[in-house]
Amino acid sequence: MIGAGTRLGPYEVLSPLGAGGMGEVWRARDSRLHREVAIKVLPGALARDPEHLARFEREARALAALSHANIAAIYGIEEAGGSSFLVLELVEGETLAERLAGGPLPLEEALRICRQIAEALEAAHGKGIVHRDLKPANVKLTPQGKVKVLDFGLARRHLPDAGGREPVTEDDLTALSTTVGFASLTTEGTILGTPFYMSPEQARGKPVDKRADLWSFGCVLYETLAGRRAFDGETVSDAIAAVLAGEPDWQALPRRTPEAIRGLLRRCLEKDAARRLRDAGDAGLEIDAALSALSPEPRTRVSPPKASSEAGRSFFQSITSFFRPQPPRLESPAPYSAPRLSQITFAEGIEEFPAWSPDGSRLAFCRESGKVRKIVVKVLRTGEETAATGGESDDVQPDWSADGRSIVFARGREPGRKLEPVDVFGAYEAADVWGVDVATGREVRLVENAANPCHSPDGARIAFDASWAGPRRIWVADARGRNPRQATSDASEAVLQTRPRWSPDGRHIVFQNIERTKFDLRVVDLSSGALSWVTNDHVQDICPVWSPS
Repeated sequence: MIGAGTRLGPYEVLSPLGAGGMGEVWRARDSRLHREVAIKVLPGALARDPEHLARFEREARALAALSHANIAAIYGIEEAGGSSFLVLELVEGETLAERLAGGPLPLEEALRICRQIAEALEAAHGKGIVHRDLKPANVKLTPQGKVKVLDFGLARRHLPDAGGREPVTEDDLTALSTTVGFASLTTEGTILGTPFYMSPEQARGKPVDKRADLWSFGCVLYETLAGRRAFDGETVSDAIAAVLAGEPDWQALPRRTPEAIRGLLRRCLEKDAARRLRDAGDAGLEIDAALSALSPEPRTRVSPPKASSEAGRSFFQSITSFFRPQPPRLESPAPYSAPRLSQITFAEGIEEFPAWSPDGSRLAFCRESGKVRKIVVKVLRTGEETAATGGESDDVQPDWSADGRSIVFARGREPGRKLEPVDVFGAYEAADVWGVDVATGREVRLVENAANPCHSPDGARIAFDASWAGPRRIWVADARGRNPRQATSDASEAVLQTRPRWSPDGRHIVFQNIERTKFDLRVVDLSSGALSWVTNDHVQDICPVWSPS
């Protein structure tokens, strides 16, 4: 049995990455080349089945025939310890299915992602390879914005006969039964989602060619835009019935969706394969044209006033408590598209202070628990919720560490009593900064008489606000709360400084500056202590965040 620590020849298994009907995928380290890879191993029962072994080898040959930036590469097929396994490129990031768990994507982002999927399909089809299992779960999105199509476990070469038709083989029929499982979609071990992306001919068990992939591509493109499947159902039978006889809800597409993209979707989702779009390259050209129309060449603009510092130029304010009039735009605004909201939590009590984990897979937030609030962590993919903190104290303001293993938060010193802010920005006089290990629940007090904690991007430091030496100021300490130093200062005793947030490079902190009835946002350069203004008015500017740059 394979698990963490198992050695397969030169490969040390590190951790699981996923599993399905066609194999288990593990993160592993190649001791010869000193790099991490993904290995795909046939489950024990299938490893002894000649048919599945043949399909496993066919996946290896299909991948070996492909060399494309949008297709995860194969390094080899190996056998060790009685197990056959593929050695694959390790692709970091989240799947498109995980990204879509939060709702539809912005139009331009959806089109850019699907443009790369189309490029991957064009490359595969150019080698005569049909994927036959394209779906969001088989598309990986790297942190650098690259799309990688995965899992060619059901792929096969399309070898048409003289009339352009592919002969029916037993493999076509077994592929359908293996993928769908002909069971409830909630049955453990069933590959979820595949029936929703099957072309009508594949659902009927008929032979397929590259046009089946274009149907699946249309399903994926629709889902990225609408935030829902083109064809849905509670059971496999319902899903197949929808594919064979149903139509997508075209009204669910965003109003900004270009007519050319709507037309592309209808051509991809044509039930008659003879009338369906025939080439992934054509789909890519349609998307290119739509993206060009959505992002025309920039017109001449009036140069804005120079920011007071480089940090001020790269920073943008995401949320304000009041909206200020915006200067007139020189370009016509894009048509308005109403935001689509997805409810994430469902408790009856108040839930607040949401904080995303670094990889976006979990959400930490505060939930009322009796008279106080507690930090809860929710796994977005499964919906599982876990109480991260315990006890009788009030816990608020969670912030994740860079590695996603721990959370810092503010905890009240008076058990059974909620923290009451001394100002509108959540500065607490009777609070300490604590940290909790998410896996073990071990809690430790890091800083006394402080609040609004946040981790630096490298995880080595924390910032917080405290009033140790007079009025509330911004302080920085190491990740364990040691060696604190004041990051900001001001001659005026009437000034309060709260809500620090690190810049992506860890060299600056933006914070809220309050002087009597005057509110503004400022940035401090941690190396020099120099302050710069982001805003300078009487509007209550709160909750700043940084752009990635």
